Amino acid sequence: VETAAAGPRRARDPAVAASRPASCGPYGFRWPFTVIGTPPQWHTIPAMSSPEVQRRLRQQGADVESLYEISSRIEGQLAQLAQETNARFDAVDTQFDGVNSRLEAQQQRSDARFDALESTLARILERLDRD
Repeated sequence: VETAAAGPRRARDPAVAASRPASCGPYGFRWPFTVIGTPPQWHTIPAMSSPEVQRRLRQQGADVESLYEISSRIEGQLAQLAQETNARFDAVDTQFDGVNSRLEAQQQRSDARFDALESTLARILERLDRD
């Protein structure tokens, strides 16, 4: 049974290449694929040259780096949005505090006026009761 570790490097050796089945090709790998109830079947992995592997690795590395860059940009934008949202909530909270304090002041003035009117009406009722 051949392994992936014995694959491309050992395949260049003519003795090793001659010992492989023709279905593998000079740089291919095989692995068993078994369906329950059937004998194992061998499938060939397409061979890739070393420059092609290196190119793919470099491309995948570049893709990973670009994904990290995109995610860091998104994190930065989210942090900025969170700061802006917090600032807006603080501004709205300050406005509500101002409105609340004005309403409380208005309520105190109204209570004072109603108290004054109540005492005035009480005096008027006393005068009417005397007369």
